[in-house]
Amino acid sequence: MGPGAYVDGTVGRIHRIEHPSRHTGAYTLQRQNSKRRVVEIMINPKILIVEDENIVAKDLQKRLMNLGYDIVGIVSTGEEAVKKAIATLPDLVLMDVRLKGEMDGIEAASALRFQYGIAVVYLSAYADNDTLKRASKTEPFGYILKPFEERELHTTIEMALYRRELERRFKENENWYGTTLRSIGEAVISTDTQGTIKFMNTAAENLTGWKMSEVLGEDLLKVFRTADKSVKPHITNQVGQILKNKITAVLKNHATLVSRDGKEIPIDENASPIKDELGNIVGVVLVFQDVSERKRVQEALKTSQEYAQSIIESSMDMVIAVDLERKIVEFNKAAERTFGYKKEEVLGQHINILYADPEAGARVNKMLGESGREVAEVWNRRKNGELFPCLLSSAVLQNARGEKIGFMGMSRDVTDIARSDEKLKTAQEYAQSIVNSSLDMIIAVDKNCNIIEFNKAAEETYGYTLQELLGKNAEILYPNPEECKKIHRTTMEQSRYVAEVVNRRKNGEEFHSLLSSSVLRNAKGEMIGVMGVSRDITEKKRSDQALRESEERYRTLVELSPDPIAVHVSGTIVFVNTAAVQIFAARSSDELIGRSIMEVVHPDYRIIVKDRIAQMSTKGKRVPTIEEKFVRLDGTFFEAEVAAMQFLWQGKSAIQVVLRDVTERIKAEQALRGSESKYRSLVENVLDGVYQTTPDGEILTANPALARMLGYETETDLLLLNVEKELYINPEARRQFLQRLNKGERVKNAEFKLRRKDGQIIDVLENARMVRSRLGDILYLEGTITDITELKSAQEALRISEERFRAFIDQSAEAIWCFESPEPMPIRLSEARQIKYLMELGYLTECNDTMARMYGLESAGQLLGAKLKDLIDPADPANIDYLRSFIRSEYRLVNAESHEIDKNGKSKYFMNTMMGVVEGEKLVRVWGTQRDITSEKQAGLIKDVIFRIVQVQDSSHSLDELYREIHRLVQEMMPANNFYIALYDKENDLIRFPYFVDEIDKPDSPRKLGKGLTEYVLRTGQSLLCTPVVDEDLQKRGEIEVIGVPSKIWLGVPLTVDDQVIGVLAVQDYTDVNRYGEEHLHLLEFISLQIAKAIDRKSHITRIMQTHQQDRRLFDANPVGLFIARADGTVTDCNMALTRTLGFKTHEEVIAARMNIFGTAKRTVDSLLKKLQKTPNVVDYELKLTGASGKAIPVIVHYYSDRESDGRIKRIQGAVVPKSAKD
Repeated sequence: MGPGAYVDGTVGRIHRIEHPSRHTGAYTLQRQNSKRRVVEIMINPKILIVEDENIVAKDLQKRLMNLGYDIVGIVSTGEEAVKKAIATLPDLVLMDVRLKGEMDGIEAASALRFQYGIAVVYLSAYADNDTLKRASKTEPFGYILKPFEERELHTTIEMALYRRELERRFKENENWYGTTLRSIGEAVISTDTQGTIKFMNTAAENLTGWKMSEVLGEDLLKVFRTADKSVKPHITNQVGQILKNKITAVLKNHATLVSRDGKEIPIDENASPIKDELGNIVGVVLVFQDVSERKRVQEALKTSQEYAQSIIESSMDMVIAVDLERKIVEFNKAAERTFGYKKEEVLGQHINILYADPEAGARVNKMLGESGREVAEVWNRRKNGELFPCLLSSAVLQNARGEKIGFMGMSRDVTDIARSDEKLKTAQEYAQSIVNSSLDMIIAVDKNCNIIEFNKAAEETYGYTLQELLGKNAEILYPNPEECKKIHRTTMEQSRYVAEVVNRRKNGEEFHSLLSSSVLRNAKGEMIGVMGVSRDITEKKRSDQALRESEERYRTLVELSPDPIAVHVSGTIVFVNTAAVQIFAARSSDELIGRSIMEVVHPDYRIIVKDRIAQMSTKGKRVPTIEEKFVRLDGTFFEAEVAAMQFLWQGKSAIQVVLRDVTERIKAEQALRGSESKYRSLVENVLDGVYQTTPDGEILTANPALARMLGYETETDLLLLNVEKELYINPEARRQFLQRLNKGERVKNAEFKLRRKDGQIIDVLENARMVRSRLGDILYLEGTITDITELKSAQEALRISEERFRAFIDQSAEAIWCFESPEPMPIRLSEARQIKYLMELGYLTECNDTMARMYGLESAGQLLGAKLKDLIDPADPANIDYLRSFIRSEYRLVNAESHEIDKNGKSKYFMNTMMGVVEGEKLVRVWGTQRDITSEKQAGLIKDVIFRIVQVQDSSHSLDELYREIHRLVQEMMPANNFYIALYDKENDLIRFPYFVDEIDKPDSPRKLGKGLTEYVLRTGQSLLCTPVVDEDLQKRGEIEVIGVPSKIWLGVPLTVDDQVIGVLAVQDYTDVNRYGEEHLHLLEFISLQIAKAIDRKSHITRIMQTHQQDRRLFDANPVGLFIARADGTVTDCNMALTRTLGFKTHEEVIAARMNIFGTAKRTVDSLLKKLQKTPNVVDYELKLTGASGKAIPVIVHYYSDRESDGRIKRIQGAVVPKSAKD
């Protein structure tokens, strides 16, 4: 393993150390101590050399290899360069400009750069303007002029590789941000500083009616046209406004977009500048959305409110409403006529101004507060002081969430009927009508618990009529009569009883109700019975249960998050999730829980971490996300992006830390940062309101989003407000909110109604906490506010949540499932018994269609109820290891591979995440996700095998060794105990079996072509999966005959080179007819071409080496001195005859001595070079060569020159004869 990788002992974890000019790959799985370990090998950058001078190319190859690069090939023409680059995919191509053939280096570079994205660096001796101009159009990554220094070569290559990596990352980043912007729901358009459109997402296309391809480069005003209702058409130039004022421009509820077809659409609009990393404005982004539906809802709400107000105003009875402080908030026309006050005079006044006796009014209010509804006769006072009696029916006012917000009373002047029995009867009937009109059930019984009152709401709920129940014992309404007796007895004893009870309807159905009962007394104050007011809460109970189940599902899915999460209290770790256990190299969570957080923080970062903890714990500040370094339990380090926040953990102040491993991330340079800055401006436009206030409600700080939310132009305008008095509709709720905060609670998702500047009431969710000094003094409140005006009620939100959860499951690209067993599994069972329990009893209770399709089925319904043993092979050791890892990980397993079989018997590989739900030391259910990685697994395996075939082809010393290595590689992909390679000898028309391994059959000797399965594949050139059915059909047709021992199944693929079948590769099995399938056939087909090339190339190299060895023997055995020299005469090779003539012992000594075959005299050298320039051969040339002893030896030399295409001398060969021998 090189310096760029290391192995972590944790199963399945890979660590990389990258360099801009290096990349990683070739992951190798090793078995060690029955555990999988993953090793990552550093792969040096691959370079292709394109150079038509062989000597220069070889020298360049040697230099580059010494610098640590891998050379994937040397070619001499442009056509060869393109083919070789496509086949090997190099990281960089060193390209000579002038090449042989029809395609020169520049044309080849253009094809590689623009068609295949391969980086090119030119390496040439030519630097004229025309050449440079042509070369620059291909966007090269460098241009090196010959001759060059090694340092220049190395620097240029490293810069080219670095630039290539940055360019790749830049494109990935742009694609990522572009996808994000195209997928968001809000419409987005971005322009440059001239207002020219540079980007539109799908939402913007839908609203404007224009496609981005139609308007890219066009002026914004062509597409984004807004019309003022008063002056049509009035087009606003948002871009000019941004560029002039350099601020964000927001126009809400005042813009109307004119689409391409002239349709007018009301929109909310936000325009912001796009700035580069230096703060310069480089463009503008417009974010807008269709608010047609919101306007329709607002109009409908306004109409509904006006309708309700008209009913109140037209009522003959007085309608008066007060808030919780008993201040008048509603006073209808009938009340004005009766009391003599105008509505404006009493609004905001205390209700006591209307009572003749304020104490009597207080008693009514008290009884109303206790029972929630009250009917009484009261004496009121008119504006002129006159007293008069009224029959008052009052009830509690509640909002949509059931919260008490005030009281409403309907009253009637009974002056004329107070002294009349008939009028009294009318009042009683009126009171009875109020009872019957109540939405709550009202039931009264006497002292013996016999029913004497049963209102309409009770009749509708129970299914009985008043006539059916009058005089009957109330026990009939309870499934448990004892409970009825207890309620009656307790109420009579204590005067009041409030509890949740179980009732029974007439049809026998049981339901839950919330009961409030009190004693009935007569005019003398004597106890005469009990009255109960109750409300059916069955739906609430169901909603609560559904909410709990929904929370459990979401909590389980959240636990599947791959991000490590830890919680520490006072610096001590109290919780870690599965991902955190893995990243810190712990065996279980117990190894981390109880440790100080500082133990896992790198020493260089401990001061920073302590300061961040202090800021959150003591000052209550939010801390930004930063990068920190951590220490694993095995002593290794890793860097992570850290987000931390303070919250309550089991009633204590705690800090939650979320990590994201960034060890592999490399910082991009200024262009990449500029890209991120640009797109960050596009997506960071919408924020919740953030504030800080004093406990008294004075705003200290606020962000622009909060100002916009409340209808103010800037956040500065908010500083003049007192939130409690001017914003909150219900100050009492605000005070209760402050009381909770003062107790040390961190209040989350508290709902309030706020009043905007324009008087509009909005619903908000508020999260807040109290920030204190070290002495415990309150410094300020800080929190966030989210506008939820457009959200539906809690019940609707729950339904939507359930639908989204189901949609998430149904539409997920990954399989999502849940396994349960008839009885929860005790986790104290032994590991082996737990595995057996899960295999035998675990069955599928929930899954999506995606999972069904993974197993070859159409819908989830076909898979539900399947047992675990039906889906994974219990006999596969890998699957047992998989379940064992799940149990040992405390039932939380992330990214674990499993091998399973679908209904068609096909082998499948899945990447799984499993999360067990444990309650009371029993495993209740197991949730999980599953992703089909069969294709990735096979693709990775094929890629790895092909790469290793190429390696083996070069590293093997013989064909036999190559065959053995090919067999071993095939065995890694599939069962191949019975394997052979057959090659066709075309010259002799024979089939030869150079490699044959079989458990039963014996290798055949070379044979003539017959009708065996091997010959069938040779003849047809097609792969064959020969099952018993296929075998029978081929024999009937006379295509094949049985040769050797018949197998149950046979699989063969042709070995093809240049469209010629040179042989067959085959595997077979004698016992299992299902041993091989189509996936195995495709695997062999993928690698057969590379295997064929490897065999053909190795055979060719073997023949060349044999020929070379034979030529060398002839060369050395020749009695005449022979030599090979460079164009300057330096000897590069010679035989033994010349070696002896010159007095050396070996030809290596001759080469080391840099012997010049032209001699040492400059005149002689110049003369010979001139002759050889004119004629290719110079014979019988007499001169003296310096021997090993330093003496001059007279010889006669015959020179023969090889030339380049341009006539230059490439090399010189010849013979040397001692002059004495010539004589």
